[in-house]
Amino acid sequence: MKHLLSVFALFLFLHSDAALWQVNNEPGAAADFSSLTDAISAASSGDTIYLYPGTNSYGNITLNKQLFILGTGHKVDYTTMTPLVGAITFTNGSTGTVIKGIRMWYITTPSGITSNDVLISGCEIAAQNPFSLTGDAIMNAWIIEGCVVWNQSNGMAFNGPNVQNWILRNNIINLTSGSGEFIKYATNMLVENNILIQTGSSAGNSIFGPQCTGVTFRDNIVYYTISIPLANTMGSCTSCILENNITYSPNTTLANLPGTNQNNTDPVFVNVPSSNPEFSYTKDFHLAAGSPAIGSGTAGDDIGVFGGIHAFRPEGWSNTMPRVGNLIPLNNSAPPGGQLLFNLKAGSAGN
Repeated sequence: MKHLLSVFALFLFLHSDAALWQVNNEPGAAADFSSLTDAISAASSGDTIYLYPGTNSYGNITLNKQLFILGTGHKVDYTTMTPLVGAITFTNGSTGTVIKGIRMWYITTPSGITSNDVLISGCEIAAQNPFSLTGDAIMNAWIIEGCVVWNQSNGMAFNGPNVQNWILRNNIINLTSGSGEFIKYATNMLVENNILIQTGSSAGNSIFGPQCTGVTFRDNIVYYTISIPLANTMGSCTSCILENNITYSPNTTLANLPGTNQNNTDPVFVNVPSSNPEFSYTKDFHLAAGSPAIGSGTAGDDIGVFGGIHAFRPEGWSNTMPRVGNLIPLNNSAPPGGQLLFNLKAGSAGN
């Protein structure tokens, strides 16, 4: 199975002369490295690191070169293990890095670095501060897409005037306590086709926090379970454009958003209880038949994570690589020279 997965990873990069490194921290695994930090140290800029699911975390890492770090998704069919990483620190040299299909704690930077054009796709990010960025870091044109983002209360803070031109698309963002805002200190940011879920119990919640400017916020679903009426879901955002969003709370009436939006309108998901809308793999955030979000987006497509240009996959599976769905042994042993038989279930790219 490990070799089969390696072939799948290699398939995507046959056009490249860069090296492909395998990292697996399970005891006895046949891989190039058991330590992700060691693999990063050995890799050259432009190399690909394929990260296998493991029982234990690969720990905190620091990136000082452009790398392509690929996992199997944050939920894997054939095992309860996941490719899990702690904090990821971006430093000088990491411009152009791509990270796909892993679980991580949070993203951070030291002072005075430059890291532009980074793609984070199909990941699960879970921390009180998912983006812990220094105010003088230069971080332009990042894309965060297809991710599940968890935070307790502080929202997503994009600190400093040098963090600009980001795209947040097709993510499910869960704010699970407190009275924080979803997005803070955002400059010239495009936020589209996300589902933003606020299940905190305090007043004062809003979409935008301090010092947001030039944000285009479109085709999103904003879902509150708070029971206290909100006077201002807009919060603090100057020169911002809000269009074709849906806001809803099953427990109260929310303040209307400015612009062309559907306020206080149930998006009608296939299987998401209104009492507990937080993300889980057992829930279905597709739009049910008759949903007012169907075909109501800016380009005539759907509002929410299944509209727009990125194909959201709740498990973080790749849209460009085949994957192993299941591998079941049909016999537990075989004589010398015999065969071990398996029932293999696999999916093509995007399935």
